Amino acid sequence: EIKAKLSQAQAQLEQSKRNLTRERNLLKKNAATSESVKTLEEQNRIAQATFNEVQTMLDYATIRAPFDGVITSKPANIGDLATPGRTLLTLENESSLQVITDVPEALVLDLAIGDILPVKIDAANLEISGTVTEIAPRADPTSRTAPVKLQIPNAPDIRSGQFARVSLPGSRGTAIMVPKSAVQSFGQLERIYVEQDGRVRLQLVKTGKIVNDLIEILSGVSAGDRVVVSDTRELVDGRRVSVN
Repeated sequence: EIKAKLSQAQAQLEQSKRNLTRERNLLKKNAATSESVKTLEEQNRIAQATFNEVQTMLDYATIRAPFDGVITSKPANIGDLATPGRTLLTLENESSLQVITDVPEALVLDLAIGDILPVKIDAANLEISGTVTEIAPRADPTSRTAPVKLQIPNAPDIRSGQFARVSLPGSRGTAIMVPKSAVQSFGQLERIYVEQDGRVRLQLVKTGKIVNDLIEILSGVSAGDRVVVSDTRELVDGRRVSVN
């Protein structure tokens, strides 16, 4: 529809230019008046403005990719309304690959733009180096992690969507992990129940990274503590329990 309007506007503009040229030639021969020339000049300006407006509308309707790539998905269909923020298609640039990893907030402070980190891609049986290009300024309050992007070199066996492992500074060592179901959150406080001498004791803790269904305990419990992992909502501090 926009292209049809553009063709019509272009035809009207060309006709307006021809009329104006003819009238100016007649004016030179004293066969036309200056008023008629001014009228046609005004019509030509209107025709030019109309053409420019329709051309702008067509430009808005034309999607230009910022780089050469391959279309991997097209969630939008012909006739759909392109609302702001809606994904119309996904374009991949295989010459520029990124790894996105969620880094625990305690380790984010050790990273800087330009850092080189080891990256292992199991599916490709490949170990390469990635360059940190972006560090999120805000950590997720639930997972206590911040997204970090790394640029990695292209390789024949690397495919978009593959799982990658990133080695972080200070990330080696042991950690205390408990099921996420064991941790209760109340505002800014986090707590778990531990068993001591046949009774449950409420213990405030500080948590770290989340790995699948496990959550890291940074402080509040020690290795060897017996942690209650189910039915914690029904417990109160000091209640006697039996250990199975």
